[in-house]
Amino acid sequence: MALTQEWFTAAEVAALALPAVPTVAANVIQMAERENWRRPEWLGRRWRKRTASGGGFEYHWSVLPPDARLAWSVTHTVIDAEAERQAAEAAQTANGPLWNWFFTLSDKRRCEAARRLQALEQIRQIVRDTGRNVLNVRLEVASAFGATKSTLYNWEGLVRGQPRVDWLALLAPRHIGRVKGAECSQEAWDALYVEYMRPAAPNFSSSYRKIKRAAEKNGWTLPSESACLRRMQLVQPEVHMLNRRGADAVRRMFPAQERDRTVFHALEAVNADGHKWDFNVSGSVTGP
Repeated sequence: MALTQEWFTAAEVAALALPAVPTVAANVIQMAERENWRRPEWLGRRWRKRTASGGGFEYHWSVLPPDARLAWSVTHTVIDAEAERQAAEAAQTANGPLWNWFFTLSDKRRCEAARRLQALEQIRQIVRDTGRNVLNVRLEVASAFGATKSTLYNWEGLVRGQPRVDWLALLAPRHIGRVKGAECSQEAWDALYVEYMRPAAPNFSSSYRKIKRAAEKNGWTLPSESACLRRMQLVQPEVHMLNRRGADAVRRMFPAQERDRTVFHALEAVNADGHKWDFNVSGSVTGP
């Protein structure tokens, strides 16, 4: 996740019109003095001297109040998909088929994945920085991102127990849209996907019945079981296998490597499976 702009002058902070922050530069300066934004130990990290003409100071976005940071980050934070994949590869936990599928998606669906990741990261960051109750923070983030609390729960379910470096790809929308004219609420589809695509590998009918009850309770539109099953079958087989069976099962989907014995000299390679090795070791063993 990258920030489009991290440092602001008092005038620029005022122009952002953020919650709990004055909209007049002079008042922002007073706020900075009152809340001690220029603590000596924060120099270079949360404030710095402005090098451009006119002098003054610049403040890092992290000095802002929690509500202001949340509102600011919605429009000033971007997700670099390629950087996310490189981080996954560097950590050696990335699932190749999953990321290959992710980069075949349209820009719209990848941007939606980035928006979901941004929302989850905001929850983690605010809770970490402020120690506030995660339930209250989740409500605020849901409102800021134009989502519902249940939608955020569903997004969290998509990445629960998965390596952080794979979250962006896992959060990409799997829905296709319309299936033979059947309308389906995004919340209903996300809930069904999370319920069915989990390591317990539940039966699709039982998953559908559970989400149907939730749809009736929450007013979601959910098409017939057969329509939902057809939609679920359009999910990439590798993604399906990853969620329900794990990475080892995905690797088993691909054929084993075949070797040509004609490229080896005698005893250059030996298959010793099932062989017993007998060694006669002589010599003395001395103690430490």
